[in-house]
Amino acid sequence: MKRNIYIRISELAQQAGVPASTIRFYVREGLLPPPVKVAKTRAYYSDEHLERLLYVRKLASKENKSLREIKEIVEEKFKDQDAAAVVPERLNTDRRELIINSAIKLFRQKGLSDTSIGDIVTLSGIGKDTFYHNFDSKEHLFIECADRIFYDMYDDIYQEIRGEKDIIKRLAKRREAFLAHYPQWVDMMNLIRGNSASKNPVFVEKLHQVMKQITEPIIRDIEIGKKQGVFRKDIDSFLAGYMLMATAEYFAYLGSNNICSVDDLASFADDSFSRILLTP
Repeated sequence: MKRNIYIRISELAQQAGVPASTIRFYVREGLLPPPVKVAKTRAYYSDEHLERLLYVRKLASKENKSLREIKEIVEEKFKDQDAAAVVPERLNTDRRELIINSAIKLFRQKGLSDTSIGDIVTLSGIGKDTFYHNFDSKEHLFIECADRIFYDMYDDIYQEIRGEKDIIKRLAKRREAFLAHYPQWVDMMNLIRGNSASKNPVFVEKLHQVMKQITEPIIRDIEIGKKQGVFRKDIDSFLAGYMLMATAEYFAYLGSNNICSVDDLASFADDSFSRILLTP
């Protein structure tokens, strides 16, 4: 029996490349089934939501189908998929959250290889059966822990960043959010980098995915700035995006270790940013 992998709306939006508001709209229109509600403010979507969402986007963007046509096609295609297939059961969110939080603590303290499933279930106070009911393996859990940290980086400020029309201020808000969450980010990122060095395809793919998720919004903002005439048109947006990301990481390291003050780093970053990107 297929086990559904559950994700939050921010993660689904990232994987599908659409805003969370579009997902909510599709749910209201019946193009997607409702998520699994585990609390007033928390809901989870499954991998089958992602499959259906990508199909809907294909019909809308590549085949130019109307909303009514899409709804008819989707209803026919997924007519044999009952509600239980999409959301098979209510999540035991308390135990799942407990496992994730315990694992994050252990992974930071001991690393991935030195943390056993026995360590995790002991700290969580649950049995191994409960662990395997929620996760296929330690590696599966690790990836979910990493996703939790990376998505939480911008979860509280995502709408504010998205709503900022001044492209320079928007990039500054991205930098501020990254600096604020750097201590949590760097621990998990170093674990992913270390394990990807072993050529484990799961961790290599996760490293690429994380770097892409963090850097692509910066690249898009640079492209917007070029179109607006704010940034130099001859700048390579891809290289500039990764350069800004790398610079932010090293600045965060300097600030978190009290090597430089946050104000000095911000001032230097703004000056460097202006010299590289801004139109003379």
